[in-house]
This record gives sequence, C-alpha cells and structure tokens, in this order.
Amino acid sequence: MKTVRSTPRFLFPFLLAAIVPVTALPAFAYTGGEGMTLLWKCDETGALAQVADASGNGNAGTVNGTLAGTADGVSGGAFTGFTSAANTVSFETGQEWPARFTLQLWLRNPGNAAANVIAVGGATKNANRPWQLQVSAPDVAGNRTLALVYQSWIGTTQTFTSEPFKWERDTWYQLTLAWSSTQVRYKDKDGKEKVETGVGFKIYLTPAGSDEANFLFGGTTARARCGGKATQLFTVGGAGRGYYKEQVAGSFGGDIDEVVLWLGKILTDAQLNAGLKP
Repeated sequence: MKTVRSTPRFLFPFLLAAIVPVTALPAFAYTGGEGMTLLWKCDETGALAQVADASGNGNAGTVNGTLAGTADGVSGGAFTGFTSAANTVSFETGQEWPARFTLQLWLRNPGNAAANVIAVGGATKNANRPWQLQVSAPDVAGNRTLALVYQSWIGTTQTFTSEPFKWERDTWYQLTLAWSSTQVRYKDKDGKEKVETGVGFKIYLTPAGSDEANFLFGGTTARARCGGKATQLFTVGGAGRGYYKEQVAGSFGGDIDEVVLWLGKILTDAQLNAGLKP
C-alpha cells in the first residue's frame, strides 16, 4: 500500500500570530458533570496504576510504564514522566472513533525530540492508527510546529502541520482537537467523480489565563478513516512506531493534566472559551 504526504486544504484561514502567553490564572477545572466521556484530572500521587475518571462514567485510564504525580498542575496535580514511548495513560473506548469527537488536555514543557507524541487514537504499535498528534523540537528561533498524522482505511497517510509558533517554557497550554466527518470528492481510476466520507478537523492551542481559545490550524482529510478493533485505543503521552513511517515513535517529554474526551460531541467556540475561564 502506498503512503502519501499531503498538503492540507484548510477549513479556516491561518492565524499566523505567535501564541503569546498570558499571566497565569487558575484555570477552569471541569467538575465531571458537563457530559464528557471521560475526565482524568491527574491528581493521583504515589505509585500510579490507574487514573480515576471524574466524569462518573467509570472510564478510568490505565497507567503504562512509570509515571509520577506533581503538585503544580494547571488544576490540582498533574502527571510527569512522559519520557519514553512506554510511559503512557490509555483507555479502550470500546468503539471505533466516532464521526464527531473533541479531545482536550493541558500540556507543559514538551521535549526536544524531532517528534514529541502527545496523543494517539488507535494502536500504539504496528496496526491501524487513525490519528496521531505530535509537536516538533524547537528550531533555532525557538519555534515549534504541531502536526496531525492521519491514516485512512485505504492504507495511506496524510501529515498536516501548523505554521511555526512559540511554545513558552513553564507555561501550561490547553490543546483541543475537534474532529468531524465531512464529504470528500475524489476521482476513481476511470476519472469518475465519487464521494466518500473523510474528516475535517480543527486544532486549538491556548495558554493558561486566556479568555478565548486560540485556533492554530485545521484541515480536511482524503477519504474515510480506518476501522477495526485496533483503532479503539486512546492513549496520551507517547506511542511506539506505527505501520507507516509517518507514525513515528515518541513521547511527549513534559507534563500533562486535565485530559477530557467527548465522544460523539463537538464543542462550540463558546464552550471552548468557557472552559478556559477561572
């Protein structure tokens, strides 16, 4: 099967301005009653084996490898130790990734590897992996890029990459991935136009203390997402090498807090903004 790298077609104009940190304020902390699928507050301390689900749905995360709690999270504690692809938190969703979902999590001080893996939807080894989020090492100017690697069911990948931006040291940022199915037109081998389901996505990266979510970039994928049981895993903090070379192994390298997953739901801009306020 052929692997391709694609130049994304963006849903919205780029916001090219640098992400400017704001004087840190206590971030809004979800209570668990907002209708999400899972809420990992990452407040556990000591030897970590599981992450409690504060949503009330019983969707606890499994700690893989060795992680530790730190006291200075964006809200309460946070997890540190994401320095290996084996050190992660994962959850079996019990379903293929739905046509609509929203992921939110708070991040601080990513590593300096070429690709610092933030989160993965799908297998963390050599199998179907519909999406992978990662942030680059800083360049000579101190700027990074954020990328989404997408795998379709026909055995191709697309890599969507943001414009360079500044990720300030010791600053918490909320990353949001909003994902929704969309119709994709393409031509078959005979030149006939056909329509299949693809994915439109938007990614926000917002420093703590901001009043509004900062849209970073977005795109539209080609053709349909891949399926199968291997796609049902949700993992934060790292992943092993995938089947395709674009699905690189790596770990986040920094600290992670307040992980929220909304399966079947896209948050509005107003809801995203409300989630940033103290």
